[in-house]
Amino acid sequence: MMPAIDSELIKYFNLLADSPSFAIRIDAKTHKSTLSNPTQIPDSDGEYLVHGITVTACGTEIVSVFMVNTNSGGTIQAVYWRAHARWIDSQDERVSTFLNIERDDIFPFDWKFSIPLENDIFHPTAG
Repeated sequence: MMPAIDSELIKYFNLLADSPSFAIRIDAKTHKSTLSNPTQIPDSDGEYLVHGITVTACGTEIVSVFMVNTNSGGTIQAVYWRAHARWIDSQDERVSTFLNIERDDIFPFDWKFSIPLENDIFHPTAG
């Protein structure tokens, strides 16, 4: 079983779920967070918590917060899902029970960020 999600992170997740046009940048050196309202998440600017939607393998959409590394083309470092007004780490072994979805119907999944990334190697924009 995974440890409980830090209560400070849950506050951030709830803020982003209620205000999806905001993002939180986490400074790599100080670990301090900065809340902003960008129209786009900048490339090569460190780690961000970004609201979005996960689309499971069976098509179910889940309110999500993603920890995104903008230094590596928008690689997702962690995904947190909300159901029943609570949050769970996508890697938690209880996730299938928590979401009431069979594990094979969850993974693999796709995602949509509420704020686009300047550089998203997984979802490049046609230009």
